Amino acid sequence: MLTLKNFRVYKPETNPFAAFGASSAVFLKDEDGNDWYEVQKRFATDTLKIAYTEVTGVINMAAMDADMLMPFDMSVTEVDAGILSKVDIHSLIKGEWMFKDGKIQPRIYTHAELEQKATWEKDNLLDKAARVIAPLQDAVDLDIATEAEKSALLAWKKYRVLLNRVDISTAPDIDWPEPPESGGQ
Repeated sequence: MLTLKNFRVYKPETNPFAAFGASSAVFLKDEDGNDWYEVQKRFATDTLKIAYTEVTGVINMAAMDADMLMPFDMSVTEVDAGILSKVDIHSLIKGEWMFKDGKIQPRIYTHAELEQKATWEKDNLLDKAARVIAPLQDAVDLDIATEAEKSALLAWKKYRVLLNRVDISTAPDIDWPEPPESGGQ
């Protein structure tokens, strides 16, 4: 199985695609000087090709055909296509998997990445709470709120306060508060 490491952009002395009108083609070369367009034919036809970040191993692209990849600042390897019976190709390209120790395995997130994911989740939940609270608050402000709306408003405001108190530094072990059962769910 072929592995090519650390593709970087370079400018060839002559553009082999210029005759076809491709004057703005991007050329990549790996750390051993292999041109990406030239080396693609060396991959086996029946393997899965993956492009991953060398430092982290995170897989960013996957395809059966190497010409479907554009590995800017990535390495490329081929693996047994049988992995697709265990791993969905779409989850491979969503950054949930990594290539480590010569095999595809679930991604191991750094603590900083887990904190970032928790921040996004917290922001998403706060946005949802704000969207639910706004019309309930309007009804109260206009003195047209039902008792159910008043109760829901109070529950959603309490939920939002609890969300704001969530300590993301404890990611991934966060005890997220449960959203209220009514009033906009």
